[in-house]
Formats: sequence, structure tokens, C-alpha cells
Amino acid sequence: MTVNYKDTAVSKIRNFLWQEIMDNNLLDQHDYLADGIKELLVPIIPAQQVPEFNNLISGKPYIVYDFDIVGYGEEFWICEENILFSIFSTSYQKVVELTNFMIDLFRRMDETAKDVNGNMLSSDIFKFFYFTINAASSPTPIKEEGGNFMGQVDITYRYSRHLDSNKRYL
Repeated sequence: MTVNYKDTAVSKIRNFLWQEIMDNNLLDQHDYLADGIKELLVPIIPAQQVPEFNNLISGKPYIVYDFDIVGYGEEFWICEENILFSIFSTSYQKVVELTNFMIDLFRRMDETAKDVNGNMLSSDIFKFFYFTINAASSPTPIKEEGGNFMGQVDITYRYSRHLDSNKRYL
């Protein structure tokens, strides 16, 4: 069996967050259809994609994420990571709204993990244990990003990934 190293815990969290944002009518997915692209874009992107996203969808709110691995301890099958979400919008109120929503969504520790696990396919190889909010910041003006405001939500989460008999990723 070939391991898919592109499948990450971060991608599961991104998919969960986007679904929750749409379900709660905070952003309209149809606002993210770019000229010349047939599929709707997801406005939750890695930091490296900001220039392209700004060129494709101008003036719409979006969320940029960056993550790092905190480490593995004696329980090598459990990983702890941090994800930093930066919310960009020309509207101060939209940044506040999305920040408060994300705090409410991710502050519930094991209840949030239960929701993320329930959002995944039964064939997914990840299991989340908890989420916690490390910090959040109020919107500040950002000159480099076209007059946008930016707020941030910093989250820590723990998860495991299914392993084979050699304790390697499936």
C-alpha cells in the first residue's frame, strides 16, 4: 500500500472549518468563483497562495493558515500541532464575526474533536483528540493586503493517524 503523505490533519481541519462557515451562512461559496476556473475556490488557503488568491478573487474575505508541529513524545502515535488562522477582509465587522465564530467552534476541546471526526469520511485515517484556543487577536489594518483588516486565531490540536504493523503511516 502506498502512503498518501499529502493527506494531512490540517486539510481535515480546513475542510471542517469551511463546511461550518458555509452551514452558518458566514460566507457565500458562490462568491469564490474565479474567471476561467470551473470549480469554486475555498477561501481558506496556505500562506504561500495569498498572491494568487488575491489576483483571482478580489475584495472577498478569506482565511490564511500556517501550521507547525509541536512534537511527539513517548506516545509517538499522537501528534500535537498548532495552526494559526489569519482572517482578512475589507470589513472590520466580518473579521470580528469570523474570529468569534472560530473561537466558539474550536474552544470546546474534545467536543470540537468529536465534530471534526464526524465531518470526515469513514475511510479517513485521522482521529482528533482535542482542540484548544491559544490566543485570538482583534482586527488590525493591514497596508500590504489592499486595505484589509486582519484578525488571528491560534489553535492547538492533538490527533493520531492510523499506523501499520511497523508503526508507520497507513
